[in-house]
Amino acid sequence: MPIKQNFRNAIRKSKIVWLVIPQKEEVLVCTAEGKHSVRDFLTAPELLPGLQIPLQKVFARVKAGASQTAS
Repeated sequence: MPIKQNFRNAIRKSKIVWLVIPQKEEVLVCTAEGKHSVRDFLTAPELLPGLQIPLQKVFARVKAGASQTAS
């Protein structure tokens, strides 16, 4: 099944979908109401009140892991 179709199905069946784009260090947040990009803190107050994921730290770890793998 093509990626676009899988993504559309996930959005239809979920309240929120986070698509992580490491190359841009951003997350595309998709809901039934629409979509927007996030680069600072990832939140989902309607589903997980109080959750705040600092994306700068997440992507720093991704970079660190990638550099260790490349060594």
